[in-house]
Amino acid sequence: MDGQVLGTAHYLSPEQALGEQVGPPSDIYGLGVLAHEMLSGTKPFDRGSPIATALAHVQDAPPPLADGTPAELERLINSCLEKAPEDRPTAAALAELLAGSGVAVDVPADLPAEAPDVEETLVFSSVPRRALAER
Repeated sequence: MDGQVLGTAHYLSPEQALGEQVGPPSDIYGLGVLAHEMLSGTKPFDRGSPIATALAHVQDAPPPLADGTPAELERLINSCLEKAPEDRPTAAALAELLAGSGVAVDVPADLPAEAPDVEETLVFSSVPRRALAER
């Protein structure tokens, strides 16, 4: 799908919004957005339109989390939200950070081995985009 962005604007990584190569660090960024949203109750980069929201991912720092959020947890989430993919932790490093953070992580034993196919992806073509076939 040349010239189209796949995903919702609220969870796009900066590189995805810019039409650059995406990969595992892009997923870490999306996880950081989701974690921020879960703790704050709002999407950190919501600017009212898909284009403005995508640009916010590229240009804006995430808003601070609520007072009382453990500093270690806020640092961990902010590390996932680094603008440059190479500055984000890998999934393995993130697991180690979580294990050493004192944050309780309870993974249900009945999770499927593979994620189900999800076809509920919003496609919008207002932002220039290279093909994601390499992903």
